Amino acid sequence: MTPPHPDSEEALELEIIALFQQLSYTTANCYNEWNSGTTRLGRETRSEVVLISKLRPALEKLNPHLPKQVITLAVEELTRDRSALTLANANREIYDRLKDRVKVTYRNDDGEDITENVTVIDWQPPTNNDFFLASQFWIAGEMYTRRTDLIGFVNGIPLIFIELKASRERVELPTKTTSATTEKKSPNCSGTTASSCSPALPEICEPHYPTQPLSASRVLPYSCGFGRF
Repeated sequence: MTPPHPDSEEALELEIIALFQQLSYTTANCYNEWNSGTTRLGRETRSEVVLISKLRPALEKLNPHLPKQVITLAVEELTRDRSALTLANANREIYDRLKDRVKVTYRNDDGEDITENVTVIDWQPPTNNDFFLASQFWIAGEMYTRRTDLIGFVNGIPLIFIELKASRERVELPTKTTSATTEKKSPNCSGTTASSCSPALPEICEPHYPTQPLSASRVLPYSCGFGRF
């Protein structure tokens, strides 16, 4: 097989995938995910962007003391339709649940209403989580079907969205840039490259609440800022 041109988008994608593998992500090329009519990722349709097949086992692992009924309610809360909310409010809800846990109420065998808090992501240590990077991931929205370059999932929830362009292609910026740039290094990073950072968990210090759609298709209920496309 002929290797891609070093300046091509494919070569860039392979380099980024290799970096994520160094950060303990499992990876898969999902271009042919639906060729057989079904998918090994457990999605029922292309419109599903939360991987329940990874989310449910992760919640069970992080909350071994909770009954399966509570885990099911937490999954339903995380994946319920929030399209009637504004983007800012939907983003805020998801952010709060990822950071502060999902609160669910259920009725036990004695007929009592019990409220439990379900951990979605283990922030310390992050190695307790499931990290998965999907390339060429198909997503269907209300208007269009799109194929994303790279999406990073933590416990089945898409938190990282990467769109790639070949380095030799001209990209027009909507605004002028200045010569002054600011470099910000993750507090978990001891070096200057992604491969020297450990581990794998996206840094979430403050929520980002976009007030406008990021594209016309609006196909993703989650993004890096917990927004919808």
